[in-house]
Amino acid sequence: MFTRSLALTLSASLAVILCLSAAAEATIVSVQLANSGDGPNAAQIVNNGFDEDVDAFTDRTHEWNSAGGHPTIAELGLTGADYIKFPNDDKNVSNFTATITMGPGLHDLYLLWDTRNSINSWVTSLGFVNTGDDIGVDESGDGDIDNTSHVLKLEGFAGNQVVLLEENQHNGNMYGFAAQESVIPEPSTLLIWSLLAGLGIGVGWWRRKR
Repeated sequence: MFTRSLALTLSASLAVILCLSAAAEATIVSVQLANSGDGPNAAQIVNNGFDEDVDAFTDRTHEWNSAGGHPTIAELGLTGADYIKFPNDDKNVSNFTATITMGPGLHDLYLLWDTRNSINSWVTSLGFVNTGDDIGVDESGDGDIDNTSHVLKLEGFAGNQVVLLEENQHNGNMYGFAAQESVIPEPSTLLIWSLLAGLGIGVGWWRRKR
């Protein structure tokens, strides 16, 4: 009787935790631009939307795609990540800023920087590291990779906001930004495994007592 009650309690707790986990907030919550030629709300957040052939910018038909000789978007682990579409015209704005509000928890941040341009010092100051991988840009949506962007990564970002500054280089495209939860078990995940382990122990004890 005790083991049955324990099993029912553990099952109920597990169901509650799973529901709470499913209600997790978005990785990218909001983005506000300063000095954008298209206004402060010109950027668009796409939650869980990064993939092959998705729009890269708000004012162009360019698309993100895998680049030959480099890992695919899926192999980079970016499929389904949140990402932001910026106006491509903002690449030439000298005092551009994008203030991005993140959801709770740890996140891996990605900056997609045109390979034709040098990487600005503020990028490395924030902690972004060049992964050595590139992502392709199809500049007319016709299936051809016209140019590429470096994949820069900042792992385990724990802050509430990250502020991106200007690109201000006339060559190439505006940068892109993507983010996803870091692959680190959260407390709810650990608790789920603990409950499952407890249930297994309880069932094993009950069988030995039979």
